[in-house]
Amino acid sequence: MIASKTRVAPLKLISIPRLELKAALLGARLAKHVIESHSIHIDKCVYWSDSRTVLAWLRSDHRRYKQFVAFRVSEILELTDVNQWHWVPTEENVSDEATKWNGDPDFSNDSRWFRGPSFLYLSPDKWVMSDELQCIATEELRPQFTGFHHPTSKQHQVVPEPLRFSTWNRLLRATALTMYCVRVWLSIIRDNQPVGNGPTTEDFRKAECYLWRKAQHDNFGDSIAALEAGKPVDKSSNILKLSPYLDDHGVLRINGRVKITGRPDQVLLPSNHHVTYLIINHFHVKYHHGNLETVVNEIRQFYWIIKLRTVANKIRRICQHCKNRASQPRPPMMASLPAFRTSAFSRPFSYVGVDYFGPLLVTVKRSTEKRYGVLFTCLTTRAVHLEIAYSLSTDSCILAVRNFMARRGSPVEIWSDNGTNFKGAEKELKLAFDLIDKNHITRTFTSAATNWRFIPPASPHMGGAWERLVRSVKQVLKHILTTSRPSDELLRAVLMEAEMTVNSRPLTYIPIDHEEEEALTPNHFLLGSSSGVKPIAEPVTQNILLRHNWQTSQQLASAFWRRWIVEYLPTITKRSKWFKDVKPIEVGDIAYIVDPSNPRNCWPKGKVIQVRKSEDGKVRSATLKTACGIFERPGAKIAVLDVINSVHPDQQDIPGGSVTNDLAA
Repeated sequence: MIASKTRVAPLKLISIPRLELKAALLGARLAKHVIESHSIHIDKCVYWSDSRTVLAWLRSDHRRYKQFVAFRVSEILELTDVNQWHWVPTEENVSDEATKWNGDPDFSNDSRWFRGPSFLYLSPDKWVMSDELQCIATEELRPQFTGFHHPTSKQHQVVPEPLRFSTWNRLLRATALTMYCVRVWLSIIRDNQPVGNGPTTEDFRKAECYLWRKAQHDNFGDSIAALEAGKPVDKSSNILKLSPYLDDHGVLRINGRVKITGRPDQVLLPSNHHVTYLIINHFHVKYHHGNLETVVNEIRQFYWIIKLRTVANKIRRICQHCKNRASQPRPPMMASLPAFRTSAFSRPFSYVGVDYFGPLLVTVKRSTEKRYGVLFTCLTTRAVHLEIAYSLSTDSCILAVRNFMARRGSPVEIWSDNGTNFKGAEKELKLAFDLIDKNHITRTFTSAATNWRFIPPASPHMGGAWERLVRSVKQVLKHILTTSRPSDELLRAVLMEAEMTVNSRPLTYIPIDHEEEEALTPNHFLLGSSSGVKPIAEPVTQNILLRHNWQTSQQLASAFWRRWIVEYLPTITKRSKWFKDVKPIEVGDIAYIVDPSNPRNCWPKGKVIQVRKSEDGKVRSATLKTACGIFERPGAKIAVLDVINSVHPDQQDIPGGSVTNDLAA
């Protein structure tokens, strides 16, 4: 006993043959180190392994195997000679003493660990070893060394496996190149004459005929055998009515009624073969993913494929390009109304949505300038408040917000889109709050409870509460304005008139129980009636009138809110779209960002890196990483792509058939 070495198996799962191979490499390295470290001349080395797979790898061409095996076998053969390796039964393998124990390990001086196996003390001709290994290792073979051997009645060919290819042109080119190489080798062996610099047209024609024959032999083997023997096709065959025959190249063709001079009969192909799928997909791509009938018509000029229209339709459904072109956003079910939309008995304009509209052109002296309307809407009562902004800057936005707060009070929440002026105003107001709190200054117009919140970018449907009122205000302005360029004074007056008109719109249907009672409007919550004239209060009890104005106001407010709950609230419970649950957007999905202003082929494509869920647990928006940057978009603007599929409609049922479509995103 000179030296020994063992290693613990890694935590990462690794197969037993690979562990045995690493043990063999460890032994070869240890033997090399022992030989180089001693001055004693060693005439012969013998290596023992109880793994037949490792010994088969050492006796095979290591280039046929995957890199893990190939590199280690190559190093072992550099350090040792393959004839020095022998097989030993597991029970005689002394190296197991270091790792496999039955009870307490025995490492005494007389143990088998130090003395070695008992058969080593005999003469070499009595050693327990078997050099004639019949085992052929098929594990760890590289896929590119796997060829397809298809015998025909005339010859044996070795061509690439069609399942490894996703397009017809690649399969045809690889097959033609294989046949060209065979011609070169045969020419060198036989007469050593040149055969050209590459595949010829004849090679491609032979390759095409061979692929047709392969598909036909795999499905119509009995019929072909009968035709080769000069017998008719069996009556139970599904191709009997096509009157098939074999041409000069052994290709099965149909004997149709139409004969065209110069054009051969159609090649008969089965419907469930991979070669057929590649041919149909080739025509589908060649004619730019057009309609089904165009592809079917062009294929029938050359081929007769059983159930052609059905198979072509399957190809179109799984085509990645077609799926991308037809993909549409699938928004989740319309969410429940948020709490602020149903917060009864709260002060009007406690929850506010804000948006800009315009520009509106005004006349200032002899010049024309732009003004913008700022719409504030109460998200509960649907009342509006209009202000004028002189620009789209943050300062102008802040002034409009402060003017609104001075007249309507500080809101609890402000909702808006992601305009830069709104973002800047929110930031400045937050800094102002921090400064006021730091210096203990009394607030005049603002409140620390005000919270500015934003809807996701490019999601106007989430701001429909104010987007629809912008349209209503524009319609009123269109009828009120008598000139296209009013003065500032006239514009302010017109906006106030529009505000009064929009706030007078009915929120519910006109009551039919009381002909004198009017429909509920936002002005009822602001002014006490739709026109601003407060009605006379009704008695609380019979013959007893209210004596205090504040009691009259409280009674009117309570009456309006009760009508709001009974008449208006039920009308907004119905969903107008997005009624069903859909598969939620997930992290890792590939999707288009829908942009209605651009054509579909210009939509950015990206990967979902983050999703955001609402209170009901549904994904309402997501963040996507694209080549142009990172964007957040709502579910209604995200079209998820189905990119997990293959050319073969039934590929998942074919062993080893995981060919990805070349058109995949």
